[in-house]
Amino acid sequence: MSPPQLADNRGEALVVVLGYPKLYHPFGFQAAINYQIECPFNVPEDFFMVKPLLGYEDKYQGKVIYPPGVHNV
Repeated sequence: MSPPQLADNRGEALVVVLGYPKLYHPFGFQAAINYQIECPFNVPEDFFMVKPLLGYEDKYQGKVIYPPGVHNV
């Protein structure tokens, strides 16, 4: 089972990734900016992507906030 399928089974709204569009587009990921979702890092817009899941609603918008530990990786 893929990570997006696992997230969907858990009732998550979407999956967020930062990476090369050519790698993620085939799996249904799209530029997050198309969903009014912003990256907290200074990266090209097309490198920050989301995959909406069954629980996605338009209310999920704004800047993504990661837990503090993520910034140290």
